[in-house]
Amino acid sequence: MNDWIGIVVALAVGLPLLVVAVLLDRRRRRAIETELKEPLLRGDDGVDALIPDYISQDTVDALPRPGADARSGKEVGEGVQFAFGHVDADFATAGHIAELQNARVLMVDDTVSSLRELLDPLGQAAAGQPLVIVAASFRPEVLATLKANRRVVRLPVVAVDANPAELIQLQDLVGGQVLEGSDLKAGWIPPDALGTAVGWRSDEHTTKILV
Repeated sequence: MNDWIGIVVALAVGLPLLVVAVLLDRRRRRAIETELKEPLLRGDDGVDALIPDYISQDTVDALPRPGADARSGKEVGEGVQFAFGHVDADFATAGHIAELQNARVLMVDDTVSSLRELLDPLGQAAAGQPLVIVAASFRPEVLATLKANRRVVRLPVVAVDANPAELIQLQDLVGGQVLEGSDLKAGWIPPDALGTAVGWRSDEHTTKILV
């Protein structure tokens, strides 16, 4: 009987404490989420002016695809066709087609695992000299960041996946050098490692290149 009384007393005292703890935890989480959404101001106008604006993934997803309203131009002429294409429709420039002129081609026989590995070539990408990244694969977070930059700032970049044999064929056509994943991690991307394509036209299955 005493054991049952002890259990009842424990429940009577413990349950209210547990409820209070849960409520406090929820309040703390809301406070943390609010702090994360609002950048910390330093009280200095010069410093606070440099705080970047953040954009959520939901906002990015709500933006239209970069090539949704554009019309395709002329077919790339006597180019060489490959059986690989860009990895997502967000990399298209017109409909589901990515059309580029004077493109630089970065080739990687490995998984691109970090956006930091691409900062230098991405920093040089421009409308007049877009960047094509052809790799064995891309980590999901890398691909998501590239797609977000396509939608938000129209970054002139196209991500393509290809197997080792296709990468060698591509290198023979556009020049440059197929890099290893260790090269990217070490920050070793010499300028002459990138190939060049006078014309590039790809969909999600095929690519035609003019050099």
